[in-house]
Amino acid sequence: MSILSDELTNDPLTRGYGGMTDEEAADDLNLAYREAPDSGAILEYLVLEAYRQGGLYGRIRMVANSMPVKDGNSWAIPPVPFGVSDADVDIGQDHVTSASAFLRYTEPDFNVNVPITEARLGTILDKLTACDAIGPNDKAALAALADNQQSRGSELGIGHVKTGHVQQARA
Repeated sequence: MSILSDELTNDPLTRGYGGMTDEEAADDLNLAYREAPDSGAILEYLVLEAYRQGGLYGRIRMVANSMPVKDGNSWAIPPVPFGVSDADVDIGQDHVTSASAFLRYTEPDFNVNVPITEARLGTILDKLTACDAIGPNDKAALAALADNQQSRGSELGIGHVKTGHVQQARA
């Protein structure tokens, strides 16, 4: 209830909640106009991909967790194998950060709800493609899942808002 109360009081998107009836505010909070990737669909894609070829999710986790190195066509976890030069290391800190953000967004058991915009997801997918953690086909498929609109209530994590919720939050 505190999230809804804060939204109605502070009106961070300047929707004009103060001039709306309780019913109008509830309707506005349920209106699907906010661009946001569908984390559930993205997670489902990653899980199904594991059955198709088995490597995408694991590669993203390796990038996020341990600064892996790419030696030819195979991935290895540091310490760098003997004979692998620095030129074979294709992962930078920006790739690690992007992979970590991607996993925080998609993993349902993660403790922090990290909102992510479609533009941010595009940047993350670019970084993951640049370090060969994902290929162009997977990038395109994941980017397509980002074309999603949701309500402000869903974006805030409070789901469908009823008139009674607005009345209670304003009380």
